[in-house]
Amino acid sequence: MIYAQVALPLPLANPYTYRVPDPLADRVVRGARVVVPVRQREMLGIVVGVGDEPLSK
Repeated sequence: MIYAQVALPLPLANPYTYRVPDPLADRVVRGARVVVPVRQREMLGIVVGVGDEPLSK
């Protein structure tokens, strides 16, 4: 299981961390554009990091 840190067009200090579904793991790389859920909608973001563990705050 991998996790992606995603920068969103929101005034945030840190990127959001998302668990990447196994079928998409090979497609998620740094710099990739992704659509992610944010509250009640979906947003376009940029992957700024990928790792085996979630980013701790």
